[in-house]
Amino acid sequence: MISKENIESAKRVDFPDVLKKMGVELEVNGNGYQLVQHDSLKFFCQNGIWLYKWWSRDGEVGDSIQYLQRYHNMNFIQAVKVLLNKSILHLSHHEYSPEKRKGVNGNVCQSLENWRTKNWQLRAERLIWYGINNISSHLGEKSIRYLIKRRGLRLKTIRKYCLGWLPAKNNMPSKLVIPCYSSKGKLIRVRFRIDESHAGEGRYRLLKGSNFDMPFPLGISPKKPVIIVESDLDGMLISQESDERIGVLCLGSTSIELKPEVINYLNKKIPFVLISMDNDKSGREKAEKLKCQLIKVLDWPVAEKLGKDPGEVWKQMNMKLWIESGIKKYEKANKIS
Repeated sequence: MISKENIESAKRVDFPDVLKKMGVELEVNGNGYQLVQHDSLKFFCQNGIWLYKWWSRDGEVGDSIQYLQRYHNMNFIQAVKVLLNKSILHLSHHEYSPEKRKGVNGNVCQSLENWRTKNWQLRAERLIWYGINNISSHLGEKSIRYLIKRRGLRLKTIRKYCLGWLPAKNNMPSKLVIPCYSSKGKLIRVRFRIDESHAGEGRYRLLKGSNFDMPFPLGISPKKPVIIVESDLDGMLISQESDERIGVLCLGSTSIELKPEVINYLNKKIPFVLISMDNDKSGREKAEKLKCQLIKVLDWPVAEKLGKDPGEVWKQMNMKLWIESGIKKYEKANKIS
């Protein structure tokens, strides 16, 4: 049973930020936001509570909980938990302790730690292997074509990162499976990319119980430069094209905050960091914040005239040359031989 206080708190959470984390593309509209793909869907805050209004659907109105129920296939409890999880992430590193979390909602806080349990790890790994088997068969031909022709990944890279595919089942859409592991090889989350999303729904989802506030490292080691990107698939592309000459840190979302220990590692153990956030408002804002947190850093986004991110521009520019140019530019500016 969820208390009235927690329901009220959920309604007051920064809903646009939650939607962005879920992969929904929004743009500023006056004092609120609107959906990029359907500008008749507006999000606005009234008396501290986030609401939506969909003009092209007879002016349908509702709060953030109702929106998640209607357009993201969640029940009431799931919607409240998603919103409260987001509110927990706003706590600082020191405030995010077991004692503080219990004060918000014990069940919600427990769900944040599910990824650490042996049961969750076993179930998630089974799902990943099921996805690998599917994508390796004739069922996964369309997903393989997407990853190769649209995202620039080679078959070897697809296999290396255990990418998979799940067919539609029980009203759940078919989707790409993207496992993310920690630097120690522990599974931290499973991200899904929906093949065909509906209006108002984002492309990306997470397996229930996944950790969503840790970055996904690829080939990071001391004395090797690192590039920070948003998308996991973009990170895989960069790692592939650079022949792992540069480590990659995939945030997964601009709302993810690097923890003090990660910032300390990057500042002390890594020669320098290239930042390649997306060429949109949230990406540029995140790049500025990272530049303030990191000491040895160079802002190195892809050419804006070509596209928003590496996944959009890889056909139009030599990714390996772009990476090497960023490394050389930093080394030259800082007289590193």
